[in-house]
Amino acid sequence: MSAASPLIITHWRVFYLAIFMALLTSSLLAVTINMGGSKDARPRSVLMNLRVAKAVVLRAGELWGTWGTSSWLLPFLVLYDGIRGVLPELLFFTYSLGQLISIFLASVLPRSMGERRVIEASLIAFIICDILTTILIKNTLLLFPIFLAFGVSSFLYRPPTDVLIIKIVGNENAGTSIGYANAVSQVGSMIAPLMVGLAIGISPILGILSLALGPLVSLIILYTI
Repeated sequence: MSAASPLIITHWRVFYLAIFMALLTSSLLAVTINMGGSKDARPRSVLMNLRVAKAVVLRAGELWGTWGTSSWLLPFLVLYDGIRGVLPELLFFTYSLGQLISIFLASVLPRSMGERRVIEASLIAFIICDILTTILIKNTLLLFPIFLAFGVSSFLYRPPTDVLIIKIVGNENAGTSIGYANAVSQVGSMIAPLMVGLAIGISPILGILSLALGPLVSLIILYTI
């Protein structure tokens, strides 16, 4: 692997493109084999269901925001916006605290609001937090409540979305639909870094705003399901 490292560093675009195409091809082959070899028509009906397809893309857009904030947002702030010292650690702790709170809220709110309302509220909150981060990036005190809300909104929509997908297809098709959603989400998680990287190349602020692109698409799709 060490011998190949110089080639990977030099031709990293080709390397990641090859990985993306290989994973995409293997996913399509797995789906084709499953549909062709199975005597049960249920997997095929799940994959061909338009509402399921929308819900799966909804989930992929949510993961765009989750991975973006948890993996890239703080490095963006450190590299491009002058966040230094102990502040990044404190912000990440605040973000993690929000994630912890989201676990409790995800078990309580759907009972009173319903899955759709919880997903809608968390997606809107995520988009608002992303925009506020770019506006208030130099105001340290205001970043803490934003990151707390970011932590909540980045993870709150995941459990209700899985429940929504299962409700659409029925309990008997839950395994197939969630597996389908995971496959599409993994492909989306490879596209997101490329898109966000292009946005960062144009402007660091645009890079942060691009983190909300997936949740925005998910919010639009939610209204069509």
